[in-house]
Amino acid sequence: MEKELAFARDQIHHWFMWPVAIVPEPQYSECRVDITKAISFIYLIDDIYEMYGSMDELELFTQAITREIHGLPKYMKWTSLCEAFLVEAKWYRSGQVPRAKKYLKNAVTSTGVHAVLIHMYFLMGHKVTSETAQLISNDPQFIRCSATIFRLWDDLSTSMEERERGDDSSYIESYMKEHEDESEESAREHTTNLIIIMWKRLIHESLKPSPFPHSFTISVLNISRMAQIVCQNQEDSTVKDHMKSLLLDPISLSLDGSATPPNMPSTL
Repeated sequence: MEKELAFARDQIHHWFMWPVAIVPEPQYSECRVDITKAISFIYLIDDIYEMYGSMDELELFTQAITREIHGLPKYMKWTSLCEAFLVEAKWYRSGQVPRAKKYLKNAVTSTGVHAVLIHMYFLMGHKVTSETAQLISNDPQFIRCSATIFRLWDDLSTSMEERERGDDSSYIESYMKEHEDESEESAREHTTNLIIIMWKRLIHESLKPSPFPHSFTISVLNISRMAQIVCQNQEDSTVKDHMKSLLLDPISLSLDGSATPPNMPSTL
C-alpha cells in the first residue's frame, strides 16, 4: 500500500498539529489521534484527485463512492467532498479559471473542514440526536465561515510563481481574472478584508444561542485561529519548531505564578 501511494503527501506532524490546537484538553487524547487519521485520509483523497488519477478514473471513483454510501445518513457521507475535489480537478485539467464566487463556494467544501468537524463532534462524545445530526449535516453558517477563513488563508499563502506554473488555483487568481485592472497586491488586500468579514460573522454566530455544545463551538473557532499559523508556516522545519515549542519545551513559572512561555517561531 505504501508503494502504491508513494505519490501522496506524508506529513503526519502537520496533520497532528490541527487536532492538538483544536481540541487541546487532556480528555480528548483519543479524539486527537482519530481526527489525525481523518485528516490524513482527506489529504490522501485530495492527492488522488489533484495529482494521480486521470479524469476517467476520477469520474469512476466518485461514482463508486456515491454508490457505496447510498442509504447512509447524510452526516456519514463524503460525497460532497469528493464531488468538490472532482470539480477542482476538471478546472485544473482544462485550464479553466472559475469566477471568484463560484470558486469559493466549491473551495469551502474541498477544505474538508466540514467533514473533519462532523467526525470531531461525535468523537468528542457529544450526545447524538436526530436534531444535532441533521443540524451538523446541513453545513451550519459558523462552520462555513471557519472553512472560508481556512481556504482564504491557504490561498494567500500560494505564491504568484506557483500560480503561474499552474500548480493550484486560488481565490486570488479568480478575483484577478474578474478584475483585470487590479494588481495582485490589491487582490490580496481584498482577500484579507474578506477574512476579516468572515471572522466577524463567525464570532457573531458563535455568540448566538446554539444547539451545539460550547466545547464544539470553541473547536470551530480554534480551526480558524490555527488556519493562519499553518498556512503562513508551511515549511516542514517551521511546523516542527511549533510542535517542539508546544509539546516539549517547558513553560517557566515565576514566583508570582505568572508563566513565561517558550520561544515560539514568528507566525505573523
